[in-house]
Amino acid sequence: MAFYDIQYINYKNLEEISRSKPFRGSDNAWPLGDRRYSARHFRKEEDGSFSIWYLNREVSDGLSKDTLAEERKQYASRYESQKLGIVRSDNSFEFLNSSGQGENMMLREGLRGGLGYNVNKGGLVFHRGQHIHPVFRGLRIDCDSGESRTDYKLFQSVVKRKEAHQYMKQFNEFKTIAPVMLNSMDAAGIIQVYDDMYEIHRDSFKDLNGKYVMQLIHEGKYVDALCLFSMIENHLWEIRHGVKFRHEAREEGLAVPNHLNNIPSRFKERTMRVLQTKFRDTAVSTQQDLFELRELQAGRELPESKWDLLITVNGMPMKRL
Repeated sequence: MAFYDIQYINYKNLEEISRSKPFRGSDNAWPLGDRRYSARHFRKEEDGSFSIWYLNREVSDGLSKDTLAEERKQYASRYESQKLGIVRSDNSFEFLNSSGQGENMMLREGLRGGLGYNVNKGGLVFHRGQHIHPVFRGLRIDCDSGESRTDYKLFQSVVKRKEAHQYMKQFNEFKTIAPVMLNSMDAAGIIQVYDDMYEIHRDSFKDLNGKYVMQLIHEGKYVDALCLFSMIENHLWEIRHGVKFRHEAREEGLAVPNHLNNIPSRFKERTMRVLQTKFRDTAVSTQQDLFELRELQAGRELPESKWDLLITVNGMPMKRL
């Protein structure tokens, strides 16, 4: 979907557009571009600022006037998340939400800069000219230059190599024994490991992470730890969802379909590969004392990093969009 019709988003331009007729049936919503695409619109707030929306215009009217249809009220918070930002009277744009590629493409066109998700840079990134910023809720940038109006600090986590090397020695036994144990198991035994883990955690099973892998290792549950690690790092959705379906089938006294009793293709091979290539990073990432923070020049540099970047405003950590 192209957004070439989107107007330049700055305070002067939106103020000028707001002097024209709003959308038919609304007294406070104007198009950001072609009037045919009414979901792309802006509204004037009580303080004189302009809010930028990507939402059915009639729904946003209902939100602003508190006149949402009864059946839609349960979705109010979801609708609010389509309020993407605010253009302030000082000509700054404040990021509020980001819910998808389409919204980012619209803002990219309107702000005349680059805006997109970069996994190697830790999340949503905005850049214009010589300015580049990790995008977080509350970040304010100058609409015309891209320079930050928010005084934020940016830190990169750097591994203390010597300490990390020493820390990893404790896992030598696990890395030796766990593969031998797993290779001796058949598919039914591996499936049982996941089923037993699900029985313990149920609803939180899908949220188990590297920290719990480390806990299982320290408890001497090497096979459980390796199976969980493989599910996480190999993104094994068939394991993650299959275990739930098996449990539900048994609860209802139904036969478990044959395909749910199978492990993914090349499971053991894939497990050994991630054990060799990704385990160190997972183990190290759970220990904050193995890292030191290096301050970067906010707004001018945003390096690729496998470790999270820390953003603070007045000493408080900010969450990336």
